[in-house]
Amino acid sequence: MKCSPIYQLVLIFILCIVTNAQKNCQMPQVFSGRYYGVDAELNDISTCIVIDLEDNNLTEGMIKTLADALLQTAPKIKELRFKDTKLNDDMVMTLLKSVEHRPSLKVIDFGFNSITQVGATTIAEHLMKKGVGIESIDLAVNSIGDDGAMALANALSGNQFVTSLVLRSNKIGEQGVTAFSNLLQTNKKIKNLNLKYNSFEKTFINFIKLQNQLAENKALAADKEPLKIKKTGTTKKEL
Repeated sequence: MKCSPIYQLVLIFILCIVTNAQKNCQMPQVFSGRYYGVDAELNDISTCIVIDLEDNNLTEGMIKTLADALLQTAPKIKELRFKDTKLNDDMVMTLLKSVEHRPSLKVIDFGFNSITQVGATTIAEHLMKKGVGIESIDLAVNSIGDDGAMALANALSGNQFVTSLVLRSNKIGEQGVTAFSNLLQTNKKIKNLNLKYNSFEKTFINFIKLQNQLAENKALAADKEPLKIKKTGTTKKEL
């Protein structure tokens, strides 16, 4: 018995909805509980591709529960988005320990939290471990300072995966900028490095060098992209 085209389209539409629901897991899909507080319970996250808990007050207990589950499930996780979730240094360490052997993880967004140089150092150490393939890191509006910036720059000296790093508003001074400027002399993978609203002048010579190095990296990446040839339609009449 063949299905009508309309019936087939309906089935495809329903399948897409179910698939998207499984892939993109937000607060209601990850935790259940009236206030998501101490009584919050973890839902099944085995099919999550993206865990996006932005703009929720997470506790250390909730992070521990989630990390314990990540150790055993969600094998295809690609993104951890925890912007503005009250994340601190200890919570960062707990989360990253749970995804040490997860090469599928490509994006971490820990922006607008309470991460200091301690948390930045934890992230730096994570980047140097085997089996880590993170490509994009967002730590905007934290407090990693020069020490955190230098730790990240050091870790990225031997890293060939990270292409984007957002460190806007992090109390980074000239030492941190210099560390990244030195890094970009040899690291040609990084194409985006956002250092806006930090503690240095835009006229600082090493910041100018850094900007020029980023421009070179972007141009280099563009040159390596395969040439796209537009297909032109040809009719039998034209032949």
